[in-house]
Amino acid sequence: MVFGDVLYFKDIDVLRKSFAASKDLAYIKSKTYKCILVCMVYKIFDYAVAVAEMALEGQWLSKEEFDDILQIIKMCVRRNDGVYFPGRQLAYKIAWKLAEMLQPKSFLGFADGDRHIGNIRDT
Repeated sequence: MVFGDVLYFKDIDVLRKSFAASKDLAYIKSKTYKCILVCMVYKIFDYAVAVAEMALEGQWLSKEEFDDILQIIKMCVRRNDGVYFPGRQLAYKIAWKLAEMLQPKSFLGFADGDRHIGNIRDT
């Protein structure tokens, strides 16, 4: 392997222990929100919910904050972070084909990449 993209997330128990070691509630809330935001960007919604539940159990988030976060996650799961309009799929396919045609070719196929992150592929 020459190149690769990897994104690691801490195990929930490890994250809980690191939060419990800190006495600064503002720091813990900031880390919680940042972790959930990164999960949302990479569409790892189940881990985002697990982080929110862990923060609620540790009393680092209030029930209202947890409910707000959960509503946002649910909304993103339903929408899949996309913009919907009639003909969206056709427009997507046309834009994808155009991007493939305009993508420069690499030298002998070395160091090629794609637009996919991890195992997430838009179809």
